[in-house]
Amino acid sequence: MKARLTHCRDIDKINWDRLVSESKQGSVFMKSDYLNTILANEWSGIEVFEDNELVAVMPILIKNKWGLSYALQPILAKYWGIAFVNRNYANKNKEYSFKKDIVAAIIDCIPKGLANLNYNFHPEFDYPLPFYWKSYSLKSSYTYVLDARGKSESNIFDDYSSQLKSSIRTAQKNEIKIFEDDSASALIYILEENRKSGKMIYDQGYYQLLDQVIKTGLNNGNSFSLTAVNQNEEKVASSIYLKDNHTVYALIHAMAKSHSKTDGLSLLVHNAVLRAASGHLKFDFLGSMIEPVEAFNRRFGAEPIPYLNVSKINKLLRTFGK
Repeated sequence: MKARLTHCRDIDKINWDRLVSESKQGSVFMKSDYLNTILANEWSGIEVFEDNELVAVMPILIKNKWGLSYALQPILAKYWGIAFVNRNYANKNKEYSFKKDIVAAIIDCIPKGLANLNYNFHPEFDYPLPFYWKSYSLKSSYTYVLDARGKSESNIFDDYSSQLKSSIRTAQKNEIKIFEDDSASALIYILEENRKSGKMIYDQGYYQLLDQVIKTGLNNGNSFSLTAVNQNEEKVASSIYLKDNHTVYALIHAMAKSHSKTDGLSLLVHNAVLRAASGHLKFDFLGSMIEPVEAFNRRFGAEPIPYLNVSKINKLLRTFGK
């Protein structure tokens, strides 16, 4: 088992993307075109080979500041970590022995002396023990996932809470309309209006990148954007969704503070869930651990699913931090 750290320009993107697409731990956040979009072709990857077969990958972004190197989760990439090749195993011992060798090889390949490493792993990642043995910190967080695969609109609606059903009906009564957007202009408008009123979700420096995510994703089929408007064509809510071959991910939802009573966001997310169902996909709300947001996600009948955060802070920095 051999692991190597390679800059993205030297990675075989076809093999990388094939493994990510087929892996249970892979997601759109690890696809090379998405990584290129959000990181401007400045990411690297740890690739693991068994003989000449690529058997695992892990994206990594190493930056430097004040003479220190660190590897932190990019703001627009929810799940990174390790994606294993999708294969059949003779038994569980074979499976986890194989994964153990891969994780150990990746840990040995992570650059030594990083001041801080902090990544969220995919919910399907199931073998973190080598990180624990090497003194990494393991912490569980929760996302909410709705299994909408193949369900009808009536089946989905029946599982909603009474409060959510009422919100959707209110939005429909208020003549809120949902349309697919081809840019982030509506989203940015809402983000900026909310920022001026004291509510900031994303720093202004990310506005152009959000637009790139939509436009690149529309070209390759990995994203879509929905916007809600009222009867006066005023922007009520907007969103960006990412998707791969098994899940739709709610990257960002934004509700105009001035139109919060229209319940447009509930109707918008309902439409996104229906789109996931028609594509036989799950719907991942991508969190949140914030109580009011968790309550909103739970109303859709979504299930809390744990995912792992793996981190390690340089001992010297940890000492200074005490």
